[in-house]
Amino acid sequence: MLRINTGGDNTVINSEELLIHHLYELEYADGMFLRMTDCDEDIDYGGKIYSSNAITHDGLKSSSGSETNTVSLSIGNADRQIQYYLENHNILGKTVTVTQLFSDVDGNIKGEIRGSYRIKNATARKDVATFTLALGFDLYNITAPNRRMFTQYCQHQFKDSNCKYYTADPDVRCGKTLKACMAFGNSVNFGGFPALLKSHFYI
Repeated sequence: MLRINTGGDNTVINSEELLIHHLYELEYADGMFLRMTDCDEDIDYGGKIYSSNAITHDGLKSSSGSETNTVSLSIGNADRQIQYYLENHNILGKTVTVTQLFSDVDGNIKGEIRGSYRIKNATARKDVATFTLALGFDLYNITAPNRRMFTQYCQHQFKDSNCKYYTADPDVRCGKTLKACMAFGNSVNFGGFPALLKSHFYI
C-alpha cells in the first residue's frame, strides 16, 4: 500500500519528478462511500483507504442547450462489485469527488486538484460500469481558485486539440510533465507555465 503524506505545498508545483494519482470517492448512500484509485496499489490518504481499480475519467465536456457540462467515469466491473451497488442503491444525484494528487517519490504531497460532481446516469456491462457525471452546483463545495497554474504539470488532455500530439498507438501515455512533453518533441504545446516565479501563488 502506498501511503501519501498530507500537509504538503498546495501552491505552485515545481518538481520535475512528479507522481500523479487520482482518488475517487463515490457516494452510494447517505454518508456511505466507495473509495478507489487508478494507482496500481491501494493508497492511504488522509486516513482513508482508496482501493486500486481499473478506473478512468475523461475531461469536462461542454454541452449546448439545457444540458449541463458532463464528465464520463469508467470503473472496472469484472467482479460485479459496482453492478451490485447500482442494483441495490439509488445512486442518481449522489456525489462523486475526484482528487488529482501530485507527490514526490517519497509520497509527500506537492499539490492537489479536486472536483465534485453529481451522478446523472449509470450503466453496467459485464466488464465495466460507466457513469455520466454532471457538475455540482453546491457553492459551498467549490474550491477557489477554480484554476491553478503549475510550472511543470501540463493541464491539457493528452492528444486533445490543445496538446496537438498525435500517435495511433493506444498504449502511449503521457506523464503530463514538461520533461515528458519534451521527450515527445511537443514542448511548444506544453500546458504548464515553467516561467512562473516559484515563490508565488498564481490563480
